[in-house]
Amino acid sequence: MHFWILAATFFLAGALPLAGAPILTADGVEIVNDGSSVSIRETADELRALDRQITTLFKVNGKQKGYPCRIVLSGLLPPGEFLASCQPSGWVFSFNADDGDWRNDFKLRRKLTGLLLLAKTKTMPTPLEQEYLPGWISAGIDRRIRDSKRSELLLRRNRDLPVLRALAELGTFPDFARMRTLRGDLLAGAARVWFGELGRAMTDLAATVSTESDNALLEYALLCSRPGSIEAEAFHGTLGKRFLAAAEKTPLPKRVGGEEWEKLSADQKIQLYLANQIRRIAWNEFSPMPAEVAIAELDEVMTMQYMELDKEGRPTGKNLSAPLTGLPELLCERPDADEIRNRQAYRLQQLGTGNDVAYYRKIEQLQQTLRLLPQNARRASPELAAKFRRELGALRTELEFRRKVELYLEEQEPRFRVPAQFYAEAIQEAARPAPWLLPEEEAYLDRMAAEWR
Repeated sequence: MHFWILAATFFLAGALPLAGAPILTADGVEIVNDGSSVSIRETADELRALDRQITTLFKVNGKQKGYPCRIVLSGLLPPGEFLASCQPSGWVFSFNADDGDWRNDFKLRRKLTGLLLLAKTKTMPTPLEQEYLPGWISAGIDRRIRDSKRSELLLRRNRDLPVLRALAELGTFPDFARMRTLRGDLLAGAARVWFGELGRAMTDLAATVSTESDNALLEYALLCSRPGSIEAEAFHGTLGKRFLAAAEKTPLPKRVGGEEWEKLSADQKIQLYLANQIRRIAWNEFSPMPAEVAIAELDEVMTMQYMELDKEGRPTGKNLSAPLTGLPELLCERPDADEIRNRQAYRLQQLGTGNDVAYYRKIEQLQQTLRLLPQNARRASPELAAKFRRELGALRTELEFRRKVELYLEEQEPRFRVPAQFYAEAIQEAARPAPWLLPEEEAYLDRMAAEWR
């Protein structure tokens, strides 16, 4: 018995760091407590999460290429102050974490995130401005850390983005070009929330279009760190270029025919692409989009657009539209049938994103039928055409049923609410101490105040 107690004691002693001993993140950053009264383990977990987000999103490895890096939790610095010492022998960042306010201090976290990134690259000099990192990236990283402790704790896909869902339902998004220049520390609480959600979505997309060989997100951040850099030039030379290339490949409505698309500026094209992508990630199978929104998207897909061709089969620059139900016959008439089929298949696939599993499976079945549709009039199959239209109609049937269920649940919800939700303010007001005192109470307090002066 005594043996097992001693063994457990030695095991725990080895697992816990000694007083003053540094704690290491996965990428080798040291975390040291220097007179701080804060819980070193909770703070270290938060800093580990921040370091992990930097290495994952920017695809950097501080152990191989970075400077030795240390974060000092100082109990001597005033709250909110951030000190950085950047020397070839090592980079040291110090701040006061005693009151825990640093977790919500946007300016401090932006400095820390940006300088940690520079320390890992070892290719850039110390910036003259410590807050060089674009605010939307810092806000996006903070939001990713917060969500990883809540809705995404057990399942990464279980995203909770209420602001993005509201914007997607409205069908409008803010100007992303202007959003890139916002400062999160100047935003009020509610504005900070939507700034974090949009920043998180843009950061996720930026990391997706970046690769090891063409790391646009990292290049964008490093260019912004250079003294005198212009954010718009840095963006369009790196991330903007990648977003624009992705927009050219994505079958957005205005891209059909190319006539209207070519009139748009680069920022306008990127705006359409980002809005389309963010609309897709706002919902997931655990929180599917409302049936009304899904029906509106289906109605949009039910009308297909394609380019008008002259007698020689060359595009005239004009666009034509027709019901999607006529796609089987159209494929037999067009020399560009492959392009039309692929475009409609992509649009159908996008319908499944953000919806429940049953709806997504119906879309998969419809796509399989679409791939079997012949492109030659002599091989036309009325049976396949009828099956395609039948499965297309099944999508609307599924959504109409879901809309009825949602309306029923909304009607029933008030019946099952807890009464305290309706009377919470009244209960709080009733429990509040009276703002007046009885004469005896006032006399007692006056006497006590006089005795203790």
